[in-house]
Amino acid sequence: MSMLPSLRRGWLLVLAAAFSALIVALALPHRAAAQDYGFSGTWSTSEGRMELDQRRGHVSGSYSQDAGRIEGEVRGGRLEGHWAEAGSGQRCSYERMGSYYWGRIDWTLSHDGRRFEGRWSYCDGEATRSWSGDRVGGGRDHVMPGREEKVFDNTNPAACGFTDRASLRLDRPLRLTRLELWLSWDRGERTASYSLERHGEVITRGVLRRTQCDPYQRQWCNAEDSPQITLAPGRYVLRLSRSNLCQNAASNGEGFVRLWGRWR
Repeated sequence: MSMLPSLRRGWLLVLAAAFSALIVALALPHRAAAQDYGFSGTWSTSEGRMELDQRRGHVSGSYSQDAGRIEGEVRGGRLEGHWAEAGSGQRCSYERMGSYYWGRIDWTLSHDGRRFEGRWSYCDGEATRSWSGDRVGGGRDHVMPGREEKVFDNTNPAACGFTDRASLRLDRPLRLTRLELWLSWDRGERTASYSLERHGEVITRGVLRRTQCDPYQRQWCNAEDSPQITLAPGRYVLRLSRSNLCQNAASNGEGFVRLWGRWR
């Protein structure tokens, strides 16, 4: 029996395998690029300028529209999660992310990691409204080394007095991802504005949202924000618009503040 047909079949199998490997190799750089960049970075979007931080599969961040915030999970270049704002065109029937003004997001990242296209909704409705963005900073070099950790905490269980400020000093650069204050809130008050100063100069402003409250003294509640900014070494002062921040002798008269971040 001639072996030529068997040899031809063998060569055809080899060529088919080589062709398949080439197709896979050509496709891999595009997938790798999107995975390398993720959603971390600074974006110019249809809802304002946005700062996002992706750690493993979780994305969090903020945007300029009505003190907006983002939380979600990434699967294969697709981000599904929620937005929340201090106010919006529709009030939801229950809270999410500490606000009654929220909705769903469903975004897809481009292969090169430079753009996303997606949709959003009010509350828990179907995401049908357009939301797109272009990367204007960050990306592969935006992903910060190290893990998020609590980097400052001067809180204590003693009775509170009042102040409108808290201060601290950093001896090395820090990516500030989250801050938490202990405030006395007025009835119905849900947000509070603040500024962060370095050596007397305002470097950022933000809005704190009311979250967990003391079960016995309901006016005392946490106030939280996720600034997602990098701070240089130096002395910082966080100021509120009024004196409703807890302080006492154990905190040396400084307002109660907790900070989370990643050291650079």
